[in-house]
Amino acid sequence: MDIKKKIQEHGMTLAQVAEKLSVSPPTLSAICKNKNPKLNTLERIADAIGITLSELVSDDNEESVANIVCPYCCKKIRIKPDIDE
Repeated sequence: MDIKKKIQEHGMTLAQVAEKLSVSPPTLSAICKNKNPKLNTLERIADAIGITLSELVSDDNEESVANIVCPYCCKKIRIKPDIDE
Protein backbone atom coordinates (compact mmCIF):
# COMPACT_ATOMS: atom_id res chain seq x y z
CA MET A 1 0.00 0.00 0.00
CA ASP A 2 1.57 3.25 -1.18
CA ILE A 3 -0.71 6.05 0.02
CA LYS A 4 1.47 8.84 -1.35
CA LYS A 5 1.47 7.21 -4.80
CA LYS A 6 -2.33 6.84 -4.74
CA ILE A 7 -2.69 10.52 -3.85
CA GLN A 8 -0.45 11.52 -6.75
CA GLU A 9 -2.22 9.13 -9.17
CA HIS A 10 -5.45 10.97 -8.44
CA GLY A 11 -3.94 14.35 -9.29
CA MET A 12 -3.55 15.68 -5.79
CA THR A 13 -0.64 16.71 -3.60
CA LEU A 14 0.00 15.80 0.02
CA ALA A 15 -0.63 19.42 0.94
CA GLN A 16 -4.06 19.40 -0.72
CA VAL A 17 -5.11 16.18 1.01
CA ALA A 18 -3.69 17.38 4.34
CA GLU A 19 -5.80 20.52 4.06
CA LYS A 20 -8.94 18.45 3.41
CA LEU A 21 -8.13 16.34 6.47
CA SER A 22 -7.30 19.38 8.62
CA VAL A 23 -3.80 18.10 9.38
CA SER A 24 -0.38 19.48 8.51
CA PRO A 25 1.49 18.13 5.47
CA PRO A 26 4.24 16.65 7.72
CA THR A 27 1.55 14.80 9.71
CA LEU A 28 0.07 13.33 6.53
CA SER A 29 3.55 12.41 5.33
CA ALA A 30 4.15 10.53 8.60
CA ILE A 31 0.81 8.72 8.17
CA CYS A 32 1.84 7.70 4.64
CA LYS A 33 5.09 6.22 5.97
CA ASN A 34 3.35 4.35 8.80
CA LYS A 35 3.13 0.62 8.06
CA ASN A 36 -0.06 0.20 10.13
CA PRO A 37 -2.23 3.33 9.96
CA LYS A 38 -5.61 3.22 11.67
CA LEU A 39 -8.58 2.13 9.59
CA ASN A 40 -10.54 5.34 10.18
CA THR A 41 -7.51 7.35 9.04
CA LEU A 42 -7.32 5.34 5.82
CA GLU A 43 -11.06 5.84 5.26
CA ARG A 44 -10.67 9.61 5.68
CA ILE A 45 -7.75 9.71 3.22
CA ALA A 46 -9.66 7.64 0.66
CA ASP A 47 -12.66 9.93 0.98
CA ALA A 48 -10.46 13.03 0.62
CA ILE A 49 -9.03 11.82 -2.70
CA GLY A 50 -12.35 10.46 -3.94
CA ILE A 51 -11.69 6.72 -3.98
CA THR A 52 -12.85 3.72 -1.99
CA LEU A 53 -10.89 2.29 0.91
CA SER A 54 -10.22 -0.90 -1.07
CA GLU A 55 -8.76 1.17 -3.94
CA LEU A 56 -6.50 3.00 -1.50
CA VAL A 57 -5.08 -0.12 0.12
CA SER A 58 -4.90 -2.33 -2.97
CA ASP A 59 -1.56 -3.14 -4.46
CA ASP A 60 -1.26 -2.45 -8.19
CA ASN A 61 0.28 -5.89 -8.70
CA GLU A 62 -2.33 -7.62 -6.56
CA GLU A 63 -4.36 -8.85 -9.53
CA SER A 64 -1.46 -10.66 -11.16
CA VAL A 65 0.52 -11.93 -8.16
CA ALA A 66 -0.51 -13.58 -4.91
CA ASN A 67 1.65 -14.10 -1.83
CA ILE A 68 1.42 -17.03 0.54
CA VAL A 69 3.56 -17.95 3.53
CA CYS A 70 5.32 -21.30 3.62
CA PRO A 71 4.10 -23.19 6.69
CA TYR A 72 7.53 -24.78 7.15
CA CYS A 73 10.05 -21.99 6.73
CA CYS A 74 7.70 -18.96 7.08
CA LYS A 75 9.09 -17.31 3.94
CA LYS A 76 6.80 -15.47 1.54
CA ILE A 77 6.15 -17.25 -1.74
CA ARG A 78 4.96 -15.26 -4.75
CA ILE A 79 2.47 -17.04 -6.96
CA LYS A 80 1.71 -15.73 -10.41
CA PRO A 81 -1.36 -17.29 -12.04
CA ASP A 82 -1.03 -18.94 -15.43
CA ILE A 83 -3.59 -17.11 -17.56
CA ASP A 84 -4.28 -18.47 -21.02
CA GLU A 85 -6.79 -16.23 -22.74
